[in-house]
Amino acid sequence: MSVYVENKPTQKILLLWCEGSGTSTIFKQGKILYGNTSFTEEECEEMKIMIQTNVYRYIAMLLEVWEIFEEEIMYENTQTNLLPSSDADKQADAADYSLGPRLRSFADWLPKVMASGSLEVVFPVATREYAPRVEELWKDPAIQATYRRKDELQMLPCCASYFLEQVGEVCRMDYEPNNADILNVAGLTSSNGVACTDFTFPRLPYDTRAAEDLDEQESSLKYELIRIHSKGLGKNVKWLDMFEEARIVVFCVATSDYDEFYETPDGVQINKMLESRDLFEKIITNDTFAETSFLLILNKIDLLEKKIRALTSYRM
Repeated sequence: MSVYVENKPTQKILLLWCEGSGTSTIFKQGKILYGNTSFTEEECEEMKIMIQTNVYRYIAMLLEVWEIFEEEIMYENTQTNLLPSSDADKQADAADYSLGPRLRSFADWLPKVMASGSLEVVFPVATREYAPRVEELWKDPAIQATYRRKDELQMLPCCASYFLEQVGEVCRMDYEPNNADILNVAGLTSSNGVACTDFTFPRLPYDTRAAEDLDEQESSLKYELIRIHSKGLGKNVKWLDMFEEARIVVFCVATSDYDEFYETPDGVQINKMLESRDLFEKIITNDTFAETSFLLILNKIDLLEKKIRALTSYRM
């Protein structure tokens, strides 16, 4: 049977996406649950570096906002020579955002490295040299006070909490990511280029055909899941004809993108959901997929609901 499956025609599934739509999680779930091969040692090592680099990036983001919060508190305090006793909360806030001098030099260095775009350059040496400092900084009351206001930090991705709350383990030199870590890290590789994985998916037990009519050799089907970023298709998706053999096209849209924008190199603000809609229209109307089935996945409903609840609370 295994020999037959190996020689069986592969059903190709094309997974398309715009940035941040969640396809990396779908891809990794498919590989973990049904993949014919697990993540290689090289893939795990690359994801380890991605995770550790991201942890430094998350800390840098918190430091940038911490500096703003600290300046706000200091400004409020300068407006009065002495805070009234009724403003005890403000006094506590001022103490909360005070970062000790031992960590200030590192707190100044890390955001500058990230802003210069050279954060990846310092890895993996940075993990060995700065890991204790990162853990100490994360546990500092000033950063914890900033983190408690994470709902105000739209730039901090939703997966940041998962890794920050285990920063000591993640930053160790001998750290090895498990499946949960791999699922939570954003992306597949540092380049997020084309990724492929083969898997076999068993037929469902409630298949309508009688068991005796099913050839034993048909008990499983072989698939190839191909994930490609929209940027890899070129302008006007001109490379789509390379995937004309795809049996189905899966297109993911992050519903939480409805109010999010990104800026083009020309300084134009583009709504992320409208960008996804335009790309979907280009793909579904392309002659290459005239006879191809489509599956549209509206992803990240939980984040959409969170935004709606926050908006509703604000208006009330």
